[in-house]
Amino acid sequence: MAEAKNGEAANAQETRRRLAGRVRIPPVYITVALLVVVGLAFYLGNPNFLSLFNLNTIISFSAILLMVALGQMCTILIGGIDLSVGGWSRSSPSSSFF
Repeated sequence: MAEAKNGEAANAQETRRRLAGRVRIPPVYITVALLVVVGLAFYLGNPNFLSLFNLNTIISFSAILLMVALGQMCTILIGGIDLSVGGWSRSSPSSSFF
């Protein structure tokens, strides 16, 4: 039994040494790189994708979802999970019309 534990400990130490030598890329860099690749792909499909009007429209529509996501995140962080945000965000534009 003791031999098995010693073998596992040695194996774990070897794995840690191997992983310590690897270069770790922060997830934020990977996310930004993927965003750039997707933006470039859309630009190659339609050169008007990076026009000021289109970027302004994308940011304007994203702001609404950002507010809903921040509200949901705050709700989850304080311990209350409220999954009814989808219904409220869907009915908000129709109520603001009146």
